[in-house]
Amino acid sequence: MNNLPAIRGNHAPVPAVPEPTAESTDRGRTGEVVAGRLLLAVNAPHGTTAQPIPAEREPQPRPLERPDDGRRSSGATLLEREEVCARARELLQQGRSVRLVGPHGSGRSAVLGVAAAPDAVRLSGHRRGPGELLQELFAATHRTDSPYRPDPARLRELLRPLRLQVVVDDLEFGGDQLDELLAAAPGCAFLLAVTPDLPAPSAEVVELRLEGLSRAGSLALVSRLAGRSLDESERAWAVDLWFESEGLPLRFVQAAALLRHRELAIDALANGLAEPDEDPVPLPSVAESAAPAERIARGLTEPARTVLGAAVALGGECPAPPHLPALIDVGHAEAALEELVEAGLAVPAGAHHRLVGPPVAPAVGIPGAAEHFAWWTGHGSVTERQIADEAEVLLAVLRTDQEAGRHTDVVRLAKAAAPSFALALHWGAWERALRFGLESAREAQLVAEEAAFHHELGVLLLACGNGDRARAELEASIALRAALGDARGTANGRAVLALAAASQAAPVPAALPAASRSPLRLLARRPTEKATRRQITTAVAGVALMGALGGAVAFGVSAFGSPAHDGDVNPSSTPSSVSDDTGTPPADASASVSATATASASASASGSASASPSASGPATASSAGAAGGAGTGSSTSAPASTPTAGFPSATQPVTSRPVTPPPTKSKPPTSSPTKSSSSPAPSAPATSSSPPPSPDPSQTSGSVTASSSQ
Repeated sequence: MNNLPAIRGNHAPVPAVPEPTAESTDRGRTGEVVAGRLLLAVNAPHGTTAQPIPAEREPQPRPLERPDDGRRSSGATLLEREEVCARARELLQQGRSVRLVGPHGSGRSAVLGVAAAPDAVRLSGHRRGPGELLQELFAATHRTDSPYRPDPARLRELLRPLRLQVVVDDLEFGGDQLDELLAAAPGCAFLLAVTPDLPAPSAEVVELRLEGLSRAGSLALVSRLAGRSLDESERAWAVDLWFESEGLPLRFVQAAALLRHRELAIDALANGLAEPDEDPVPLPSVAESAAPAERIARGLTEPARTVLGAAVALGGECPAPPHLPALIDVGHAEAALEELVEAGLAVPAGAHHRLVGPPVAPAVGIPGAAEHFAWWTGHGSVTERQIADEAEVLLAVLRTDQEAGRHTDVVRLAKAAAPSFALALHWGAWERALRFGLESAREAQLVAEEAAFHHELGVLLLACGNGDRARAELEASIALRAALGDARGTANGRAVLALAAASQAAPVPAALPAASRSPLRLLARRPTEKATRRQITTAVAGVALMGALGGAVAFGVSAFGSPAHDGDVNPSSTPSSVSDDTGTPPADASASVSATATASASASASGSASASPSASGPATASSAGAAGGAGTGSSTSAPASTPTAGFPSATQPVTSRPVTPPPTKSKPPTSSPTKSSSSPAPSAPATSSSPPPSPDPSQTSGSVTASSSQ
């Protein structure tokens, strides 16, 4: 009868964090992933490789058998929600899809838990777009022998026969993108929790609205959660709160927490454990009750306040309880997180938790968190799925450490976590981690790491069907690695570049006429020679020319065009020195290579810096949109994404610092005899006149849940 379900009901136990051992390493994971018609060897020694998949290794997905219990309800009831639950249950049993519309804190999650059948597929839409949701639906309903991300056409073919209920909480998109989600699995009945600001789809979907609780219901809820009846002053205060909040259940969950803390303080006074005062425990004002986080925090236990502070430091993301003792030295972390949930300060978000509403203080990060998570992701007892469940926490660590200037920590954690995201097929997190690593490597003048991140982004974009932007990233990586004398890395980049060129019907020539060989290609042909300052400058000029010729590519859009969730990330303008005795170019030359080699891809790379969680990837693209936007977008136009604090936006380009090549001494021209040739001059490389793809604006392991505050 209450709007606060059991705390432990919906999540599996959190795996314990392993103890450090001599065998533990922070080396990134390796493995193979099939993406469409490509076989990716993730995190190979010289970067992820890609090749067409052999016919004998093409995955053959098998549908999973799901228990059929007659789609009975769980039998639970909610305060003043019985009618909407019954209506939603009836529509779902008829095979019709439902949008459950209500503001945050209206109890949408509680209704989802009661209205859907026990065998329904349950997904989280938090920072995910249609592509990742469809990929997760495929993973929940099919079994494959190896990680498999089908291309859009194959994915629709596999999902079309499904006849299931699919529950999506915290959905963050609507309109055309929601049409795309529903059309990919037409036999499924979707129950979607959305906020009123999201546009409705054009497909036929029944809309049910959650209204606020009545005055009597609100008073009953706060009394039940407080564990006692209310006195006259408390009833008057609760009535004022009901007028102000329009009956949102979350506000009364928080009000009950305030009353419990007040009662404890009064008991302490009665037992002589606190100094008396004229008004020792006043009821909060309506203004305080409207934003009660600070007032509630004062009544929490010390461990709960410590966990709350850690979540605030990470921008609202709560690490799983097993990590907290290592991060903030707190005991009984699980009980502390349960206390935050019961107080209405934290809610489930997929397999982890996040704070309700905006944090009460700026995010400053947790020193040492990147080192801890880099070690944890490399431990052999931790699976890729467990790492993907903590993706939002790891990305919050990357963002806050980057904002705090801890760039080497960001690079280390990004290199450790990105392969796990790739192998777990959480490609939105994979892209975001690579973007954070790329920008921090650029800030710290770590040219080799910057080249590696460019390469990984190129492979990711190629696997998502965006060959143009993949070529821009790969060309930047090849330029950097060639200048650094990395022969094998350059060869790997060129092999993937050939695949990208072939995917765009523009194969790379096996041998170019001498007159048409660019300075960059000449340098790449001598990888064993140590690059001189003059060679590096020549390579810089070659990459700049490539950027001018590939303007259409350089202004591409994000691979996962979905709602942005990260702020701008700006590279440093202060170069650092790099030792010559290691075979690395001098500081000024290496900085020039780093900045200018990325110039041809910076607009496309920063344009794709949406760090978008949606990672809609190839799993959601329509036939028309799959070729142009990393497989995420529908061919129809979509509303522009709105940046949200913390992640790079596709509409906010990353700026590159200007680079001035080192001065060279000029020599007087000398005349020399020239031979006439009857052979025609080589033609300049053709540039694509097609417009860049348009962005598609779309978007984890706790053991405690509380759905009432959604």
